[in-house]
Amino acid sequence: MDCVVCGASGPSECHEINQGQWFTSMPLCPDCHRGNLNGIHGQKRIWAVKKMDELAALNQTIETLLNDNCIL
Repeated sequence: MDCVVCGASGPSECHEINQGQWFTSMPLCPDCHRGNLNGIHGQKRIWAVKKMDELAALNQTIETLLNDNCIL
């Protein structure tokens, strides 16, 4: 999947809100995931620009999956 924060084309890395709980997973590009400035594990700058948090990104992931008929 594409990154749910910046829209960068996949493949993406998997970020879990709660480690080990796959149902809290979302696709993030390396920069939005691990980047020092933009990443969720860094300064979260792109997250602030997009006005997103982990729950908003998870919601976007679920919406994308439903719209693409990946899950029912």
